[in-house]
Amino acid sequence: ADRVKAVFKSVHIFIYSDVEADVSVIRAKFNEWRKRL
Repeated sequence: ADRVKAVFKSVHIFIYSDVEADVSVIRAKFNEWRKRL
């Protein structure tokens, strides 16, 4: 569970540090990560 929290924190930091990032790319990466669980 702690590892998942760490991943979400790093993802949030990435999103907030680059607000103009393409949301579809972030969503695709998240979906790929979710499928691997």
